[in-house]
Amino acid sequence: MRTIGSTQRVWANAAAQQCYALEECQAQFEEILEVVGEKKPQKMYEEGDTNMAIMSCGQCVGSI
Repeated sequence: MRTIGSTQRVWANAAAQQCYALEECQAQFEEILEVVGEKKPQKMYEEGDTNMAIMSCGQCVGSI
């Protein structure tokens, strides 16, 4: 999500890959927001579908 100023580590799931593909195509902010924003993260945690939204990961996850 570097194109929108968010440089964080994220879990390599379907949503992250879709976001990356949109950035590669130079998509508009609104298109990227449809993938990463709104209520998707909340639904992901409630329903347990880890491919539904972007999931931030810290340095510990990267080290494992």
